[in-house]
Amino acid sequence: MSAKAEERIAELRATIAAERKAVADLAAKAPALKSQIADVTSMLDLVEGGCLDPKVLGYPPRDEAAWKYWLDSTAALLAPAVARRKYFEDLVAKMGPDIKTF
Repeated sequence: MSAKAEERIAELRATIAAERKAVADLAAKAPALKSQIADVTSMLDLVEGGCLDPKVLGYPPRDEAAWKYWLDSTAALLAPAVARRKYFEDLVAKMGPDIKTF
């Protein structure tokens, strides 16, 4: 694995960690949305476990182009989770933390 790929993997893992913190903060702020917000956590789990797990990263062997494709695809899979979290943050900002329906 190249240094560039390792750096990108670290960036993606940092993004996932930041998203997990943002989701936890949002769940604490708007407990009525906890079950909907849990979907975001599930999305993060799928990306982390399905794309960034060391077992997945280790096989098959990849060249530089394959690493780029894999990590770009991983980032693309992460985007809906980020968008959904931002959607819920916007809802809470507009309607307040005690929102139950939207």
